[in-house]
Amino acid sequence: MSTSTKTLSKLVSKIVAFLDDNLSLTEKILLALGFTESEDELPYVRLWNDAEQNSQTSPEFNKVFSIAIEEWQKSVKKILESAPLKNHHENLDDMAWQFIGLTLGLEGLAKFHSHLFTYQYMTQLVTHLIENKINQKV
Repeated sequence: MSTSTKTLSKLVSKIVAFLDDNLSLTEKILLALGFTESEDELPYVRLWNDAEQNSQTSPEFNKVFSIAIEEWQKSVKKILESAPLKNHHENLDDMAWQFIGLTLGLEGLAKFHSHLFTYQYMTQLVTHLIENKINQKV
């Protein structure tokens, strides 16, 4: 395992361990996705979008980015595994990727239409998906 991978794994473990047990599952997932009570924290999500753009021009950066986003997905999945879900038939890997994909996609759209895709609106959309997924009965 490379130094970069070890560092990313430690970071993900710290993020998951840091989450307050008093938070709801939705709140934990939102924090892992970069949504906090303050819009000032959204640069975390923007960083992923910038990293994705840089990964297209540098093979080395692409490798690190791939590892980082996989670790991010693992952290979201780990949070999902920590709580009983009503929708226990859905693949947790897929669910975590859906949350990350929506988060990054909305942030990408906000670059072009910031008046439409406000922080509050993006948080509302992601929260809606999370709650539908974790509460969905099969």
